[in-house]
Amino acid sequence: MAYRDRRLSLTDLPLSHVVSCSPCFQPYLRFGLQVTVASLVVLGVLFTAKLTALRKRLSRLASFLAPKTV
Repeated sequence: MAYRDRRLSLTDLPLSHVVSCSPCFQPYLRFGLQVTVASLVVLGVLFTAKLTALRKRLSRLASFLAPKTV
């Protein structure tokens, strides 16, 4: 545990120190990171699904527009 000088009040400490040394900060940071990673995974899945659907659609369009041989 970090040493705390009892003569200092919260107004004497810089805000960055108070936030990073707060007992709640580490779980909060971990939760924020999990939310960010989950959001990126969801966006990746949606992007991949949309790209796959677009490729299928373009493939069908290309086969429709291709010259027919009799």
